[in-house]
Amino acid sequence: MGSVRACSIERRELWDISPKALIHILKGELRALVTTADNLGLRPAARLNATADIFWERKAPELFAEFSRVTFYDYTKAPDRVRPRAELPANYHLTSSWSPSWTAADVHAECKAGRSVAIPFAPLAAEDRGTLPSKFGRRRIVDGDAHDLMFLHRRGSVIGLQFKGAGGARPVFAPGAFAHPF
Repeated sequence: MGSVRACSIERRELWDISPKALIHILKGELRALVTTADNLGLRPAARLNATADIFWERKAPELFAEFSRVTFYDYTKAPDRVRPRAELPANYHLTSSWSPSWTAADVHAECKAGRSVAIPFAPLAAEDRGTLPSKFGRRRIVDGDAHDLMFLHRRGSVIGLQFKGAGGARPVFAPGAFAHPF
């Protein structure tokens, strides 16, 4: 995990210094990814943001057209009203990252717009550690810890994540905090 974070920071800094250089590097990496995937009979997929939230669909739309066989996916803190799904390339799947300021209605709006929402859940009790609630309102919760390939989940899903920080290090959703019957 440390090497991924270091690479992300390095790329974010490179973006700030020279977006053209970063895009050139990404294109080389994406060509290698497609070749490797073809040789292995796999579907190529790439996550462009790890710790950043660069709007790649606006900053480098040519990536999605040039690498139309690649499924791109990311998480974003920008809700659908800021970063509309309708403006995304067909091969770019965004999952919204829940924010502590969101209400259940906000989660519902994201899902209704066709964007999945990833939510870290706090266990209600010590014996609940390692389990996720089964529903968020009327929506079934998908286990997001099984894999990171969010584009494989149905659009508009609630993606449940186990809280992985030390006591209160990150905001989490407490399942009993509010109820909303969507």
